[in-house]
Amino acid sequence: MKIRKVFTLIELLVTIAIIAILASMLLPSLQKAKAKAKQTVCASQQKQVGYLILSYANDYSGYAPSVNDGYNWGQILDLRCGLVQNRNIFVCPSWYPFKFSPADSTGYFYIYGMKPKDGFAYNGKCFNLFRTENETGNFSPSNFFLLADSYQDMPPNQTQCGVVFIHASHIDKIHLRHSKQANMWFADGSVRGVNRDSMTGYGVTDLGQASY
Repeated sequence: MKIRKVFTLIELLVTIAIIAILASMLLPSLQKAKAKAKQTVCASQQKQVGYLILSYANDYSGYAPSVNDGYNWGQILDLRCGLVQNRNIFVCPSWYPFKFSPADSTGYFYIYGMKPKDGFAYNGKCFNLFRTENETGNFSPSNFFLLADSYQDMPPNQTQCGVVFIHASHIDKIHLRHSKQANMWFADGSVRGVNRDSMTGYGVTDLGQASY
């Protein structure tokens, strides 16, 4: 007579323990892979937004969109120019609000941050992307960033924000949320993940301090 082998309680517990150990070993790798995937999506979205900015600049003598008459750059590209098909490309998937909120017009203020010209955010001034060296003194298009992962350093929501300041103490800042990097869009159309040490090369001295 053939005897069927069955698991004892101890064998079952040992098996469960081994599975739990393997899962705990794999979890950090899975989390890193997930974070890297979000950074890739973020970079792709910034590149799409950058393409729209360049399209706008082509029609406006090289000038990027900026705040004017109560509209910020996202509203200008979308509501005024009708260039946007998917508004989620405005928002990094790794930080609150994670996707574009269509509830009302305030959603356009919780998006990637644009660098204002001469430190002004709300007076209609904007950069000419076709002559960045003349406007900044030394930044070529490949080293001149206009758009970046943003963060509003103010409770309770700590949202993304539509503008970033690079010097003076301000609540609207660049944020290193992708493995201690921030995705940044440059005037040559490229997007790069930039760490804290490299920020000074682009004139940045003020960063968001939230956990990342």
